[in-house]
Amino acid sequence: MNFFKQTLIGLILFLTNFQSNAQYTILTDFGSLTTCDTMTRGPFCVWWDNSFSTPANVSAFLDSLNRYREICINDLGMQDPINVTNGNYINYYLHEPNDLFPSYFGNFLSTDSHGNVFVTIPKGYHLYFPNAAHETFHVFQNV
Repeated sequence: MNFFKQTLIGLILFLTNFQSNAQYTILTDFGSLTTCDTMTRGPFCVWWDNSFSTPANVSAFLDSLNRYREICINDLGMQDPINVTNGNYINYYLHEPNDLFPSYFGNFLSTDSHGNVFVTIPKGYHLYFPNAAHETFHVFQNV
């Protein structure tokens, strides 16, 4: 096979794989990609005000959320919330006093105007994994 054909096939395979990995869409009532930083993994999107420092270990937090999801679905027979069914991320907002998120944000789970489940966790509490497990359990419990 000549170089052109190999390159074309490689490009097609790359683009096909790239599109299949983009399976969730960001949909939020709080913040924007201009005012917030985000990190995603699996069906989870973690948000924080970009005028504040990056929360510690967001990557480890996302790994734990995905492990909790596996336990809820595989071991407890639960289902993904409507967010995932509709192709949207499950948003987790890490907040702190005086950031851009609403002042009533605490440690809770609710639904937004689109009917999607979201979770708010005070910045720092995301590292307290029993708290994250508890809130994530509620995400799957409410289906």
